[in-house]
Amino acid sequence: MLREGGGSVVGSYGSDQASFTWSLAWWPHALEHGLHPLLTKLVYAPDGWNLAWTSSIPGPSLLAWPLTAAVGPVATYDVLALAAPALAAWCTYLLCRELGSGTPAALAGGLVFGFGTYETAETLNHLNLALVFTLPLAGLVVARYLRGRLSDRRFVVWFALCVVGVFATFLETLFWATFGGAFALGMGLACTRGRERALLFRCLLLCALAYAIALVVAAPYLWVALAHPDPLGISGRGFELDLANLIIPTRVTEVRPSSLHHLGAQLGGNLTEQLGYLGPVLPAIAGFVLWERRRQPLARVLAATIAVATVCALGSRLVVAGHRTWLELPWTLVDDLPLASHALPVRALVLVWLALAVLVALFLANGGRARWLAFGLVALTLLPSLDGSLWVTRLDRPALFEGDRWRSLIHPGENALIIPFSYDGQAMLWQQESGFGFRMTGGYVSATLPPELWRYSIVRAIYGLPLPPFPNPEVRALVRGRKVDVVLLRSGRPGPWASVFTSALGRQRSSGGMLAWRVRGSWPRSLGSLP
Repeated sequence: MLREGGGSVVGSYGSDQASFTWSLAWWPHALEHGLHPLLTKLVYAPDGWNLAWTSSIPGPSLLAWPLTAAVGPVATYDVLALAAPALAAWCTYLLCRELGSGTPAALAGGLVFGFGTYETAETLNHLNLALVFTLPLAGLVVARYLRGRLSDRRFVVWFALCVVGVFATFLETLFWATFGGAFALGMGLACTRGRERALLFRCLLLCALAYAIALVVAAPYLWVALAHPDPLGISGRGFELDLANLIIPTRVTEVRPSSLHHLGAQLGGNLTEQLGYLGPVLPAIAGFVLWERRRQPLARVLAATIAVATVCALGSRLVVAGHRTWLELPWTLVDDLPLASHALPVRALVLVWLALAVLVALFLANGGRARWLAFGLVALTLLPSLDGSLWVTRLDRPALFEGDRWRSLIHPGENALIIPFSYDGQAMLWQQESGFGFRMTGGYVSATLPPELWRYSIVRAIYGLPLPPFPNPEVRALVRGRKVDVVLLRSGRPGPWASVFTSALGRQRSSGGMLAWRVRGSWPRSLGSLP
């Protein structure tokens, strides 16, 4: 990546990274220019979109503002993506040490959470899901309070900060963190007696107070979200834990027998949602520790959390090796509820991985050589892939979007239909590198397109469906209905699109690696020829 000199980004695919770099630049840009940071007309123009329902990472974007101003959003993304596993590991280490593990054992627990399958897979292209260090940090705050190391006031302040931190990174992670935390505290109440139960109950009340404070802090964001609800109703169907993934590794794991490659290719979901591989040793260690400490409330809480979170991750129907079976699971009872309907079940595994990390630390706390050898096997089986091609993606940066060159084809503020479209390309990066100088008919801030766009057959054809038999009127209907000013197509893009747009819109221009068709108005004055 360093050899590419900024031409590459950490992870795979590129389109998700382009969306996150857009967000890293957008929040500072919006605040500097007095724009609404959540309601924008820059994407899905002319209607615009409510970013409160997207993965716009406001917290990381604002905290990283100085870095973004110094080195740019792409480099900032790389720093955050590389820091995410280390931060997750470090905060888990602090939690495990607070729970009674020595430094070496706590470090081992941190490595399991920071570099296990969940964090490794999400680091590929889901920055919002990789930045989960606030979860073990919240656990650390609770543990210190229960051990008498924090006063009520300090606990509420620190816990509220953790809640705000999770909220400002990704709302879905807050959903799972709240579910897991409430369940763990409830199990703790069931497993304790006397003064311990009274302390846990007081902790639960203080957590509720901290959530209330966080709610006040987040009120402006939530007001926008509720005033403009998500019209897409994204479902978690197809994003469940594939049961086979618990024993079958994917490409994110280095030790992957070739005999299992074809089975890995059959797993349900995509690579960054295949988060369940535990290896053969980690479940055995977890089972041993749970049996060894079966009379301790902490062990019982961890066991119940792992079991319930795994059942949630399996979703509404059991999926095995990519085959969706007829067996309905408990998630069907909550799948249609307002918050749960927006959560992808497989992401509940973040709770499982955190609990397993704590169990590994407890396993090694009283350990001799044999236990450390067992951990060595865990580390070997979970070692992240060393395939450099998986961790570096070359960005597509046409010369047109270098500096102000885009003004040779687009007037400031115009609505541009850019192909590649949505997640199929990196138009979000191009718009950001233009200084948000133009609007886009498309965009990639949601997993699915708004129905106002999807209703056009030509848009569906861009997504890979059959081209309509008479595309010219369909193209004209799209550009007229969406008030498009200019159409841009990446030069060399496979498919019939250059001839389709020429036939429907007339003569094209070529500049800076892009083909362009003017729909409304006149071309800008030339800024000089581009390569």
